[in-house]
Amino acid sequence: MVLNVDIMNMEKLKDAKDDFMKKYPGGFKHPVIVEIGKKHKMDKMVQLTQESFEKERFGDTDDILNSMVKVISKSSMVSVFEKPRFRDSIKQMPADRTLPSVVF
Repeated sequence: MVLNVDIMNMEKLKDAKDDFMKKYPGGFKHPVIVEIGKKHKMDKMVQLTQESFEKERFGDTDDILNSMVKVISKSSMVSVFEKPRFRDSIKQMPADRTLPSVVF
């Protein structure tokens, strides 16, 4: 599977980031966001995500896709209804899937 990076609207993404930074100066270090993060075990999720998506691991598409499923399944911020849908969509991908070279 090759992802089309042109699908993402970079302008909307930038606008969302700007809105977030206006509402929470300091970003993820803002006190309100820090408190929200505690409820969602953010430190553990950040560590899991960083370990799961180390640059060296991107040579193995199946490993990365399995890591995606693992991170999503452990996330408290993804709906319990969406987690199995995500997992199933990864399982249904064609065997010759590849990750885009634009990741790094």
